[in-house]
Order: sequence, then structure tokens, then C-alpha cells
Amino acid sequence: MDGPHGRPGSNGKVRAPVRSAWPPRDAATRGLLLASETAFAAWVAVAVLAIGLGLVVAKHAQAWGRNPLHPAALLGSGAMLAGVALALLAAGRHGQLRALLAASGRPGAVAGLAVGLVVVLAWAALASVWAVGPEPPSGPAR
Repeated sequence: MDGPHGRPGSNGKVRAPVRSAWPPRDAATRGLLLASETAFAAWVAVAVLAIGLGLVVAKHAQAWGRNPLHPAALLGSGAMLAGVALALLAAGRHGQLRALLAASGRPGAVAGLAVGLVVVLAWAALASVWAVGPEPPSGPAR
């Protein structure tokens, strides 16, 4: 049935706009959310630095020791994996806090994007460390 304005379901009353629970309206919640975003960005930066440091250590250990299983290369690979774990933990904690602050409980897309970037970066770094071709012969050249 048509309403008074010729539109189905229209009864002439103006509906109040739906107020979203996100972003939060009060200053304390916004401040806490901003602090959470800043802390998450810092943890992702530390994770990226750990991956970079691990890559440098692993590559130099392989070049110096000419052995892909050199203990320092394994230490560098461990630092890269620790960087990924750190980013995953930071994203999990950030998502928990954001869900607590938001009535909708929806996590941020930025956290997923940052963790995905860190995982891809670590995968590329580990692939470059462990993709070692055959070692050249060490005998005299003929």
C-alpha cells in the first residue's frame, strides 16, 4: 500500500538517522582507541625491524660461513619468525581491544593489512635466505 507521499511504506514521518556505534563519540574512548592504534603501529615497526635484522644476520652468516645451516643463519631465521609472531600477537591484542571499545565489534582492516604485509615480507626474506643454489667447487680453476 502506498503512503501519503506515493512511496510504498512511507507514512509521512521523518525517521531519525541511525546513529552508528563506530567511531566512538566520547573523548575517552577515542583517546584509548588512538593509543591502541599508535601502540599497534609501533609493534608492527618493531616486527619489521626484527625481520630486517634477521635477514641481514642470516645473509651475512651464509656469506661468511658458506653454509646455509650456519648457526648464525639459523639465528637470523629465528629472528625473522619472531618478528612475524610479534606482529600476529600485536594484531590479536589490537583486535581484542578494538572489539571491546566498539559496540559493533568489527576489527579494523588496517590491522589485517599490516599483518599480511609483515607475513609476506618475512616469507620473502626467508625464501631469499633458504633458496641457496649449489655451492661452487672449491678446487682450482681449470
